[in-house]
Amino acid sequence: PVRNAAFAHGQRSFVTCSDQVMGTPPVMRVFDISQSAAAYGAHGAGGGAAAVASAESTSTPAVAIEGWSSAARVTRAHFGPNNESLIATGSDGTLALYDPRRADAKALQKIQAHGKSIRAIAFDDPVKQLCFMTASTDTFAKIWDTRSLKLLKSFDTGRSINCVSMSPLLDHVVLAGGQAAVDVALTRVDPAQFHIRFYHKVHAEELGQLSGHFGPVNAVTYSPDGRIVVSGGEDGYVRVHHLDASYWDALSDETVERLRYTGQLR
Repeated sequence: PVRNAAFAHGQRSFVTCSDQVMGTPPVMRVFDISQSAAAYGAHGAGGGAAAVASAESTSTPAVAIEGWSSAARVTRAHFGPNNESLIATGSDGTLALYDPRRADAKALQKIQAHGKSIRAIAFDDPVKQLCFMTASTDTFAKIWDTRSLKLLKSFDTGRSINCVSMSPLLDHVVLAGGQAAVDVALTRVDPAQFHIRFYHKVHAEELGQLSGHFGPVNAVTYSPDGRIVVSGGEDGYVRVHHLDASYWDALSDETVERLRYTGQLR
């Protein structure tokens, strides 16, 4: 099974993560699509012989990197700054850096980042990528330096975390999760564990919560302008949360003035 797919900067290649099959280790595959994109542009949706040949070449990965252990799934893989690194996470809590251009390369750096499976990665900025955040079922979310994998901040939530997102406007992060769906069906649970929770990125203090889901939350993200949060859960609902006046009124005068000066808040 393929667990994850993510584009490189410039959209000329992408990476996928596959589980182990028949005793083979999990694999991260980097595909070059620059030729297929050019063929599509030259021949249109009709394809033609050039497009078919290009599609066949795209089906063969440019690089295939084996995971660090046959006993652990690679849960996520994303390109780092300037596509010079590949950031991978595992079901065993491992966080690793690879060179996406070398199939024979061992991990440039590998650390035990969490005690259990890492479920998600979220970057501070899609271009700058100065830091990123991980979410784990060990109840912790953590912020890491992208180049050194130095731990910058840790958030202990007391519940399993499936997803995270970092605000493009403020020093805020949002995270969500909850007890596994199979356990929810068999036991009595506190619905508060399915709340979406906001934290200050620097001080690691909880700022507030949003309710609504009655099952584990699997996805959460800020909108590009930082004014909306969208979440999706095991309950089958996608909820769109418009951050109202109560959210903005809680900001400091200094923060409000900065946002107004840059035109991000009116």
